Amino acid sequence: MAGSANGVKTDREKKRLEREKKIFTPEYVQRNVLLEAVNADSNAPLLERCPHVKVLDLAGLYTVPVTMTRKGDEMCLLGNGMLKSLGLTPDQIYEAARKNTVRRLPVRVIRLDRMIDRKRLIDTRSKRNT
Repeated sequence: MAGSANGVKTDREKKRLEREKKIFTPEYVQRNVLLEAVNADSNAPLLERCPHVKVLDLAGLYTVPVTMTRKGDEMCLLGNGMLKSLGLTPDQIYEAARKNTVRRLPVRVIRLDRMIDRKRLIDTRSKRNT
């Protein structure tokens, strides 16, 4: 975690740390943890430091939302140390993440031609607004 150049934490950093202390409880993590798929080979050094589940050439990393905004969620990647400090096992975090991911990010199947038509419509609208 980077502080200012002289090692003193800024007010913004202090506020973020306080927020993380409040939300990073075992209960919060279990209610909100999600699986994020990444390429296993490309992320090998990261996988050494983080709990994960491997499927084919992918690895599922565990992430937890820290801040939710209209533009998207700011996520925190769970590392081995954090999982240990929370007192959660890899099996517990996997089950929670699997359930939460299915609930919060449901799979939608759409025909390719419809997706292309939607993209064209969105592109046309955005060009009109600029």
